[in-house]
Amino acid sequence: INMNDLRKLLEDFHKIAPFPIAVLNLKGDVLLESHWEPICTRFHRVNPKTSAICAESDIHFNAELAKGDERHILYRCANGLYDAASPIMIEGQHLGNFFIGQFLLEPPDEGLFRKQAQRYGFEEEKYLEALSRVTVISEHDLKNRLNYLCGFAEFLGTVGLKEFQRDRAQEALREREASYARAVRGTSDGLWDWNVLTNEDYLSPRWKELLGYEDHELTNRYGTFFSRVPPDDTSRVEAAIQAHLEQNVPYNIDHRLRTKSGDYRWFNVRGNTERDKQGKALLMSGAITDITSRMQAEEALRESEAKYRRVADNSPAVLYQFMMTPDGAFSFPYVSDLVMTVMGIPSEDVMKDPAKFLGMVHPDDQKMFQEGIMKSAESLEPFPLTF
Repeated sequence: INMNDLRKLLEDFHKIAPFPIAVLNLKGDVLLESHWEPICTRFHRVNPKTSAICAESDIHFNAELAKGDERHILYRCANGLYDAASPIMIEGQHLGNFFIGQFLLEPPDEGLFRKQAQRYGFEEEKYLEALSRVTVISEHDLKNRLNYLCGFAEFLGTVGLKEFQRDRAQEALREREASYARAVRGTSDGLWDWNVLTNEDYLSPRWKELLGYEDHELTNRYGTFFSRVPPDDTSRVEAAIQAHLEQNVPYNIDHRLRTKSGDYRWFNVRGNTERDKQGKALLMSGAITDITSRMQAEEALRESEAKYRRVADNSPAVLYQFMMTPDGAFSFPYVSDLVMTVMGIPSEDVMKDPAKFLGMVHPDDQKMFQEGIMKSAESLEPFPLTF
């Protein structure tokens, strides 16, 4: 938490609701105080004996609030004043306390405080004058102050948590960038990094180069990546990221990205996520690999297979592919659909169970058929047979 900003906030609030405020750590050190009563700053916190009593009060607050049973504690210290405190919690950890005080719930017993001045060697009249400035509050006013106390302590915890997460994420980002700098020099992939908490992006120079850009031509900001995903791929990419962040499904997806020239190239995009102890995503990072050549080859293969299938489907003969392993086992990876017309058996059945095809060969011809297959397998030559 930025203590200067917090001090200014409390100073401004004091103009509206003037009462002493303090933030203390668990050791009792005063990290911030605003408009404490002179009876504390000039007397109780200065005298060694009464200061020790103040320290005991701080320890009492810490011990009671550490139990976690109450949102606030109201306590009358041995010096005769009341304080109230509420815990400052960050990720379930008790890091400090937010105080309001010093006040009275009824007019002070002047005789009691005179004796206290004599006991500790305070200048009596000045001590009583400081006592007269202590606020006496009603039960209704006390309730309002305690509500404010609890609410502000929770606010400090929320702000502190956000700052803590931000600092931790930035430190992780700096470490990751240093690792990337070393990795970039030894890889042809484009590295990327997304700070999930701050939405900051890092795109390595190689990442930009794969899309045809110089390093300075693309900014490292959230949106640079998605602005280059084609509309047809956007929903699929978003779903993959969401599944990875929420369900820890591996993030590995092939999709297109628009290059500087306006063309689209295919990339394999993959990544992993760093998480905190509660499993919340902090940093997602990974790499992209240009797979355009592979995708083009696969598309060409699909087109070739489709063309081959059209030829086979229109052939007057049954076309098939026969394979035999060294142990003598054989299969039909492909059989044209015409086998149904010629032999009355679906091509799918033959490919699943090659014995069904051989079972349709006449018993007198099976030996000749099998020997012909074996001879063709050994010589890698066709075997014209009539059976």
